[in-house]
Amino acid sequence: MGLTASLDLGSEKMVMALGSVERDACRLAGIKILASQGIERGVVTDKDKAGLCIQTLMNELVKDREVDVMNIALSDEVLQVSER
Repeated sequence: MGLTASLDLGSEKMVMALGSVERDACRLAGIKILASQGIERGVVTDKDKAGLCIQTLMNELVKDREVDVMNIALSDEVLQVSER
């Protein structure tokens, strides 16, 4: 299996971790923390700012590597979900 990325979107910070499974062990390939923008109390309030933060994390951590799985967590005391 290739790389797995996990992205945690919070009101204060966004964290992305990148890892892989090698034999019977997990290997952390990198982790990046960035001050969050565009998210308040579990709600995306500014799609452009939130998208820019996510893109910055992807550019700095993933770079030219191929990610097979992306896990995304967005939670807080208020959570609104919209699917299009």
